[in-house]
Amino acid sequence: WGKALEPMMLNGVAVWGKALERKTVVKQLRSVQRKAALAMTRCFKTTKAEVALALAGLTPVDLVAKELVVLQYSHGTLRGRMEELRDGCAWSPHLAFVR
Repeated sequence: WGKALEPMMLNGVAVWGKALERKTVVKQLRSVQRKAALAMTRCFKTTKAEVALALAGLTPVDLVAKELVVLQYSHGTLRGRMEELRDGCAWSPHLAFVR
């Protein structure tokens, strides 16, 4: 999970990280992770996602994604790009979360 599926799911999280505020996006991400956790632990298919993740020792993927967004922004990899966007064009409401 950690070396195959998770990096593919979190590809470009800096771009779509704002979507993690929507419950449907979190639900979709966790459903994929739940299937991997069920396969890892060989639990019944009726096992709740939280239980399967705990048994597999996995951190919920939405929390990992939020952490990556914060780390990328705080270390400047995103901050530099956002400053370029602000200076080069008129303010866009789509970038309101950057303020």
